[in-house]
Parts: sequence; structure tokens; C-alpha cells
Amino acid sequence: MTTTDWTTADTPTTTDLRRTVNGPLTLAAASATAADVLGHTTAYTPPPRTKTKVALVGFGPRTRHLAPFGQADWEVWGLNELYADLPPAATADRWFAMHSWAHQQGSTRDPDHWQWLQRCGKPVYMLRPHPDVPTSVAYPLDQAVRTFGAYFTSSPAYMVALAILEGYEELALYGLEMANDEEYAHQRPCVEYLLGWARGRGCTVSIPRGSCVLQAPSLYGYEQHAPGAFDTDALKARITALQTKQGEVQQQLAALAGAKRELEVLARALTAHERGWPVEWIGMQAVPVGPPGSPAPVAPATGPERKRNP
Repeated sequence: MTTTDWTTADTPTTTDLRRTVNGPLTLAAASATAADVLGHTTAYTPPPRTKTKVALVGFGPRTRHLAPFGQADWEVWGLNELYADLPPAATADRWFAMHSWAHQQGSTRDPDHWQWLQRCGKPVYMLRPHPDVPTSVAYPLDQAVRTFGAYFTSSPAYMVALAILEGYEELALYGLEMANDEEYAHQRPCVEYLLGWARGRGCTVSIPRGSCVLQAPSLYGYEQHAPGAFDTDALKARITALQTKQGEVQQQLAALAGAKRELEVLARALTAHERGWPVEWIGMQAVPVGPPGSPAPVAPATGPERKRNP
């Protein structure tokens, strides 16, 4: 019996697959139906479903709340630790955990993430199925790469690809706004590439207002930005000015905090003196003050002893 070391074996080796698929980039015409794509291999069997619409939901706060949770004609897919940011009634039909085993167990968003995957009771798509997650499903990487190419840069990209492979008639993205620098730089183009595939297959693609996916500031050549309406240089200059001001304010706050500490030490020392205790030293360390009649504190030996005035 072969024992699998799950600490190292959860990431599939794609070298041979890349060697087979890559080379001169040639994009053949899309297959007419999802059945054509699923016919490439029998390794993956989609779970039974009755719905033709699927909503892919991510962490983006601007559009996440618009997802059709609980609507009878929509299937909902979630990912990673999104459940922690959703209300209890917002449940999903499938889940995607397309990170390494070590990443799943060491989640910084939710320390109990691995336990949640074990008990969620819904299909969990992973790099490979894991024996600790009874509903884990191996993502059909072979089919996806052979259909779309070895070009996947994020979990949402894998989600979009699977929705295309399974032949959904309508695909919507919520909370997948692809607006921050990391997503925009290398993740968003891949998702948009796959959404083009979906539209080419006749799938309706819905992107809510507030998302940056499939959006541009203007139609190149036909439209011009209104003067001052979108001035990147001005925005960067304003950011720099605010950062400078922030540094100045932080310095002022530090100075005020230091002055406050000095006054607090002085106040405690004077209180001790008023209660009859000799003041041997006044420094940056607070002098403990007890109730009247309690023993006087002993000054720390931080330097030469000073003579007490008669």
C-alpha cells in the first residue's frame, strides 16, 4: 500500500502538462458545447445540478452583498475563508480552496479554516483531494489546461473555467472586483480572458456596478477623458502630500506623548512628596504611590546617591 505524504504532495506537477500544451501559442476555436469539453477526459464528473446560473463570490466589499444567496434559480460558489465574512444565512453550494495544504492549515484569516473545510459538507475543490476533508474534490486541471491553456493566475480564474466546462448558461461575479494592485497586475487579465471564452460559448456574463472587471475609463480613440476628471499625476501628488503630512502629525503625536509621560511622572512624584515620602529622584520611571501611611518606595540605584537636604 502506498502512503502519500500530504505535506508535500498536495501540489500537482504540471511540467509534463505544460510541455504538452505549451509551445507556439495557438488558440483553436471553442467547442460548441460543454459536452465537447468534458469529453476530453472522464477523470472529472460534475456533481448533479438543476440550475443553469452560477454566481462566483469573493471578498470584495463593494459588490459581495449583491450576490444571489438563497435565490432558487442561482447556484453560488465561494472560496477560501469567505464564510467568515458572510452572514449565517448566506450559504454556498460549492467551495474552492486552491491553495497548498500548508497554506490551508496556517490560515491567518481564520485559525479554524482547516476544521471548517472538514465539516462544511459541500464539495471543496482543492489541488488534490485530502483524506482529512471528506468532501474534497480534485480540480480538473487537465481538462482546464487542455481547453484554455496553461494560464491560470488565481482561484477566481479556476472558478470561471469550471463554470464554462460545466456549461452554465449565465455566469455572474460578485465580490471579485480585481481592484487592488496585486489582482490588477496579474490576476485580472486571466479572469477577463476566461470571461471572453464564456461569452464566446454563448454564456451570459454579469458584472455588477462597482467592479473593475471588463471595465475601461474610455473607448480608446473614440472617447477622451474630461480635463481633470482622471488625472493620475495629480492623484499621486496628493498621495505624496498626505504621506508627508501624516509623517509630520506622527512626529507631533510622539512629542505630545513624551510630554504627557513626563508630566505624569512629575505628578506622581509630587503626590508622593505631599504624603511625606522623600523624593530621591524624578526620572522617566513612574514613582509608585500607595495609600497614606504605606511604606515609602525605594528609589532604584540608577546613579550616584544624592545627599538629602536637611
